[in-house]
Amino acid sequence: RKSQRIFSYVQYRARPEAFYGKLLGLVSPANEGTRESGIPFGSASGLIYKTMPKIIRGKYVLPAEVFEIKDYDTKYYTIMRLALAQKDITYLASANPSTFHRLLEVMNSQQDLLLQDIKSGTIAFLDKMEPAIASTLKQSVKPNPRRATELAEIFGSIESIGFSQVWPYLKIVTTWTGGSCGIALSSLLPKFPRDAKVVELGYMSSEFRGTITVDLATNAGLPTIRENFFEFVEKEKWQQNDKVFLTIEQLVQDQEYYLVVTTKAGLYRYNMNDIVTVTGKFQNTPTLKFVQKGKGVTNITGEKLYESQLILAMQKTEQTFGCHFRFYQMLANPVFSGYELYFELGDKTAIADNKISAYLDEQLGLLNLEYQVKRESNRLKPVNAFSLRQGTFERFKTACLQEGQREGQFKTIVLQYEKDLLFDFQAHVLEQGT
Repeated sequence: RKSQRIFSYVQYRARPEAFYGKLLGLVSPANEGTRESGIPFGSASGLIYKTMPKIIRGKYVLPAEVFEIKDYDTKYYTIMRLALAQKDITYLASANPSTFHRLLEVMNSQQDLLLQDIKSGTIAFLDKMEPAIASTLKQSVKPNPRRATELAEIFGSIESIGFSQVWPYLKIVTTWTGGSCGIALSSLLPKFPRDAKVVELGYMSSEFRGTITVDLATNAGLPTIRENFFEFVEKEKWQQNDKVFLTIEQLVQDQEYYLVVTTKAGLYRYNMNDIVTVTGKFQNTPTLKFVQKGKGVTNITGEKLYESQLILAMQKTEQTFGCHFRFYQMLANPVFSGYELYFELGDKTAIADNKISAYLDEQLGLLNLEYQVKRESNRLKPVNAFSLRQGTFERFKTACLQEGQREGQFKTIVLQYEKDLLFDFQAHVLEQGT
């Protein structure tokens, strides 16, 4: 709670106008069940949401009960229905930017129903919620024909609506910006008002809060050294099983490290399986940024390809072809001795799969010398790229949630071995020319 208040203070000092209007925050439930002992368990973000200072909670768009809706589609419809009724949203927050994509899809696909609910003061699908939740939400809405008319004019004038049209006063968007989350975020940026500032949420996990963003200009993350003890091992040495542990004052600018943490909650020398990098210093303390999960490394024939290298190559691909990737997943296939890329475009641009394949293959070689050597010797086959039908990412995410991943902490590891991923992307491949 103390760390969250510091983070809120930093944002308020930099952009006080972001706190003038309503706050739309999306979190996981504070109570997700009860152990056999009777002790409840749930999300730290949900608990923070419920225990923020009263002045902040008074600005919430969403009551905490919304996050307890179990049906995935019903939850997101309800969130969008309540949020669209408010024009003066100035602050938007969610751990994962893929959540924002989902909100846009709901808004653009269910405009008529949303307008009807806002005009009449109702919420569709109340019958799909638990009675207590439905009762609370029913009391929180009232007819708003003026806002419905305003939204109808917006919906009728633009084919694809973004956040800038419905929430023009939005000033701060807080979310994860690093690792694979940067993929979903990049295609979202044009959907926000031009003067909205995207703020790094900080290095956070179920286990602990690792950093607090203390500078909105650089999104520098100050490690929580007063709460946790940090140890680091250089990435290359870790992979060579030469685990020389360093403490935070020994870190070097721009170097990448595996992180081990000891917390007050009882974790002792816990391997986070995360790679972080040093971005600079805050006074005399190195600042950290999440790079990728340690698992985001594949090795078919000695190339040791990193998730971060793939992300850089895909960013270059976006720039070259003038497109935005809604989602992509690279799978290492040792049987084929090569990589398969599955991608969903975030716009209507059509690009031939073979062009993406050839360009990505070239970029990976430039970023990874061993990859290039293995390709030149034909020990590694060319990348095979497959475009996916619109909506594939949501189906993939839903499948992951059904397998037990938590929605608020959903992250994709965009580089994996084919055997480790159960989802059948081939079933969603878009035929060229359609």
